[in-house]
Formats: sequence, C-alpha cells, structure tokens
Amino acid sequence: GERSMLGLVADDLSRAGALVTFNGKSFDAPVVETRYLFHRETSPCSALPHFDVLHPARRFWGPASDVGCSLATLETQVLGVRRAGDVPGLEIPARYFHFIRTGDPRPLTAVIEHNCLDLLSLAGLTARLLLLAEAGPDAARYAHEALALGRVYARAGLLAAEEAFERAVTLSGSVIRLSLVKVEALRALAIDARRGRRYDLAAGHWRRLLEMPECPRQVSREAQLDGHLVAEHLDQT
Repeated sequence: GERSMLGLVADDLSRAGALVTFNGKSFDAPVVETRYLFHRETSPCSALPHFDVLHPARRFWGPASDVGCSLATLETQVLGVRRAGDVPGLEIPARYFHFIRTGDPRPLTAVIEHNCLDLLSLAGLTARLLLLAEAGPDAARYAHEALALGRVYARAGLLAAEEAFERAVTLSGSVIRLSLVKVEALRALAIDARRGRRYDLAAGHWRRLLEMPECPRQVSREAQLDGHLVAEHLDQT
C-alpha cells in the first residue's frame, strides 16, 4: 500500500507553500525521497522551500540548554510545555513493529498523539523564530535570543544588528552563566563600530570587554590589539 500512501502525500504537498521540519533535511526528506524514487516517482519535497527548524533553533536556543537541543527540550524551555503521559520516543519503533506483526493498532494510538504534539511544538517554535525576525530585538526574552538575532541581522547587512547586540548585553546583565553571551555581543558591537569608522564607540566596547573579569584570554588579547589600532585612528583624527 506504500505507493497509494505516497500518492496521498503528494496530493497534500502539492497544496503546500513550504516544507517545515525538525532535522528533516538530514533525515526525513531524504528518506521520503528514497521511497518515491523506489516507485519511480518524483518526490514532492524536492520542489518545495525547506525550512529545517533544528538549525536556527540551535543558534537561538542551543547555548542556553545544558541537555541538548531536542524538540522535547525546546518545547519545555522555549514554549513552556510539559507533556503528561507521553509515550517515550524509544518505544515507538517497537510499537510499530508490534502492529506490523499482529495487526493490532491500539498501541499506535499513543504514537499518533506523540506525533501530533511534535507537530504542535514545531509550529510553536517556527512561529517564535518568525516573530523574533519580524518584531526585532524588543521581542527577545533572553540574551542568547538577542545575540542570535544580531548575528542574523549582521549577515543580512541590517542596521538593526547593533540594537540586537545591545539588547543581548542588557539581558545578560551580571548573570555569570550569561557572561559568554555578553562577551560575544560586546565583541560584535566593537567590530561593527570599527568597521563603520566609529572609533570612539569601538574603543568604548573594547574597554567594557576588558573590564569584564570573566572575559576569555583570546578575546582580551583581541580587544587589546584592536584597541591599539582604534587608538591610532583616534590620534590621527
């Protein structure tokens, strides 16, 4: 019955504007494509823009997690959701193979519920990422969100990058575990100011970095070397 099922999937995806997955670029989409190729059909996934939420999720929330960047971890830490009575993912293959052997679909009820919850969490994380990108730095609730947003803006050449990095510094405050976020944000601000020939501002950011007792040694050296270059420019002007 796989060929018929793939036909139904193709009909659904023909009405989709994009494909949104969690680690789908590395696993799900290639597996689906292989099944279409087996039946000498063209995969409907190949023609769709594919947004794999895992990669931006790692950039925005990975540094804040001490237990990885799984969908279950993110739905708890970012969305504030805790599942009750959910079937563990490790049990799902055994339940499926039990169904294949016996034809008894009852153990799959919990699997379908688990998958539905995964889809809801995926939608929630996608919405959060899009909100951050559209609403800007003020929408960032955590320092690492603001830092990641600043990097996204900086790669796009947007002026809002500076505001996002400043927001990351503010949200870091004096929290020790967020010191590396603050270091990265100040470093980005200093480099951006120097590139824009705003030497007074660059010197101020480097100075703030050097005043941090938890500033990594390599960043401290960079701040001192670049600070000297900035000082020379200031002397010349």
